[in-house]
Amino acid sequence: MQTHPHPLDSIWNGNRIGWPVNCWGYDYYVKMMGDIENDRCPFCQISAPNRVALEGTYWTVIENAVYRANPAQDQPFVFVLKRHPEEHAGFRLDNMEGADLFYLFGEMVKRHNIVGGALVMRFGNDSKLCAATLKHPHAHLIRPTGNGSVTQVFAKSSKVFEAQYSRMIVYEKLRSGTLECHLTERERALVSAKDEAELVHARFM
Repeated sequence: MQTHPHPLDSIWNGNRIGWPVNCWGYDYYVKMMGDIENDRCPFCQISAPNRVALEGTYWTVIENAVYRANPAQDQPFVFVLKRHPEEHAGFRLDNMEGADLFYLFGEMVKRHNIVGGALVMRFGNDSKLCAATLKHPHAHLIRPTGNGSVTQVFAKSSKVFEAQYSRMIVYEKLRSGTLECHLTERERALVSAKDEAELVHARFM
């Protein structure tokens, strides 16, 4: 891991919005940093490009507007808890919240004729263990396309996490305009990596 603290570590890790280290893509990083700096949770106030697909009592189902294209799977809907839990309160759903989530899940499966897939929810306050970007509790409906195997990452190896941290530092240099020169070969490789294997290779090449 990093041996020298970065000046933004307290903001990157101590905010209530999300974990920028898990952002894929510079544009997403810039958006998240704007949300963090303005203490604006994108799931507390649903707005464009997200669109509400179904309202429950405790959850809102939205059409997934930021999913990275994957030929093996589609993630058409996100189930968003209407309340934003306190940062260190732990992850707890009461019985009514749990029942509402699975009722809405069943409704979306029926309405959209989804014959198989998975409902995935990450939780916890450790970005390395949950691999989430946003801290606000939410669940993804995953629908395989039949074009390959589907895997879902919910924990990061130390090498992947370190590579992501290095990439995040480059993202911040670009965002803040603090580059002293052009990107180095390694920095270019970090920001252009298309998957974890390429990212780790760029960090340790």
